[in-house]
Amino acid sequence: MLSSTPVIATRNFQVGNVDVPCRLFSPCVDGNDFRCNVEIGWPDGVQTAYGMGIDGVQALLSAMVLVRQQVLVAGASKGETVKWLGMTQLGLPAIDPLLDEQGYPFDRLPGLSGR
Repeated sequence: MLSSTPVIATRNFQVGNVDVPCRLFSPCVDGNDFRCNVEIGWPDGVQTAYGMGIDGVQALLSAMVLVRQQVLVAGASKGETVKWLGMTQLGLPAIDPLLDEQGYPFDRLPGLSGR
């Protein structure tokens, strides 16, 4: 196990016909930042990773985005559909690099004209 902090959330995905459990651990202080450890239970072993943030909330969000990306990439690399509760919407946050936090495209932010 990667973390000595308690598990705060679990989620099970299906990649094709394979169950893939995920565990998110409580964010903890890591130097001047926060770290949120995750474990993804693949059939061939457990993948450990973490999300970082300036506070616990940002670290947790970063960890959830990481889990979503890892599971989707693994599914795509195997040509398999990834599902949660039978849905392809995994119920985890995604970061769109072309949008700001309010959902505005960076080239059309309020107050900016001529772009």
